[in-house]
Parts: sequence; C-alpha cells; structure tokens
Amino acid sequence: MTETMTDYHYFEIREQDGVQILYLSDMGSDRETVAEAGRELLRFAQHNKPARLLISFRAVRHLSSLVVGTLLVLVKTVKAQGGRVECCSAPEGFQEVLGMLGRKLPFDHADKAEADVVEILKKP
Repeated sequence: MTETMTDYHYFEIREQDGVQILYLSDMGSDRETVAEAGRELLRFAQHNKPARLLISFRAVRHLSSLVVGTLLVLVKTVKAQGGRVECCSAPEGFQEVLGMLGRKLPFDHADKAEADVVEILKKP
C-alpha cells in the first residue's frame, strides 16, 4: 500500500511496505531555500520518527554542499532515533561528490532502483 502526504514543500513522502520514501526536490544552492528545506526535513524526522527511511534523489540535479550538510543532519537525527536510512536513484557522479565528503551519507545503494532498496530496508 502506498500513501502520499503533501504537507511539505521541498520533498514528498510515500510509504511502501513499512518504508517511508522521501523524494527530495531539486533545491539548488540558495542558502535560504536549503535552510528552509532543512527545517522541513528535521520537522518531518522529529514528528514521524521513521524506522526505515529511503531518500530518493530522482528529482535532484544539483547537489550543493549545503544540501549535503542538511541531509547529514537528517540522517544523524533518524539514526539517533533508532531508524535506518538508505539513499537511491542518485544521478551518476553523486557518489563521487559524496565520496569526497567521507561517505557520511548512507550511499552504498544510491545507484540502485527504489524498489531494490525498499527490499534492503525491509530486512532486519
């Protein structure tokens, strides 16, 4: 069953088989936009406390350091709450950018399709 929630401006949330899938919008690199998106992401994490979160990069074309920093805070928050996080559907080249940052984002499956990573997250 898939459920859509539309109360966020910078991402969309759907749920599939107990995995919450967060579809990021392309935020660009405007500081205020990224800061506002970051506040929304943290509000989502704190309110929903996702046990299994999949971050989809399918709509993201530009990955600024500001966005990466925001995502690092999101991942840290979800993990501190006992949740698991994975990423998927990243355009080619994102892994290289994140590799330069010490691979602090859960990007091992970023090149895989959404359905494949949902299956990974469903496993204990």
